[in-house]
Amino acid sequence: MTLDQPFQQSAQWEYASFGDRVLARLIDWLVLAIPSALLFGIPAFIYFSIFWSFGTATLGQRVMGIRIVSLRGQTLDFWSALLRFICDFLNSFTLGIGYLLMLFNNNGQCLHDMLIGTVVIKSRSYNNNPPQPAPRPQPTPRPPHTPNTNERFWSLQGNDGDTIAVVVNNKGVRVEQSGRHGNLSSDYSLEDIANRNIDLSWMMEEAKFIEIQQYAQYLLQRK
Repeated sequence: MTLDQPFQQSAQWEYASFGDRVLARLIDWLVLAIPSALLFGIPAFIYFSIFWSFGTATLGQRVMGIRIVSLRGQTLDFWSALLRFICDFLNSFTLGIGYLLMLFNNNGQCLHDMLIGTVVIKSRSYNNNPPQPAPRPQPTPRPPHTPNTNERFWSLQGNDGDTIAVVVNNKGVRVEQSGRHGNLSSDYSLEDIANRNIDLSWMMEEAKFIEIQQYAQYLLQRK
């Protein structure tokens, strides 16, 4: 699980106290300091990264009943856990101020938590309030289509055998021609067709063009 999956933070989580985190860290360093057949003397960054990414908590944190999750309540992947350890190490250059920041924000985050986007919470509160899928954004409903009641359509057989489609509405006249010469599309104004400035009778029957012309004149009169 990664930090980018669509889960949201639970408002019911109980954040770990400063004392819980200090005691957990002391236990972890004690575990690392004592030779252990279980840990095989592994480096600290491997210890913390593996436990944070595969179990959400180190041995010391398990003893204190706390765990680390992302702000969305998910387990860190290994590289995020490793980056958190590196940022945690950088706290040593802040003279401890980076750790004390958790006392002054609502999520109890130290500096490295803020940088990585993690929180340390009580395990029991996580178990009782697991992360929930974030609500998916609902698409904005489209406004209902309002047909243009002034629009008329003609499908004609052209004088040269081509298929001609003519659409006339308040915006103008569109003529689409398809046939042996390919597909052609032309737009004309109502005035050009109504006043016969553009004569389309060469491509269609005269009677059909007159019908289109008269409808263009009708729309102009209604404007």
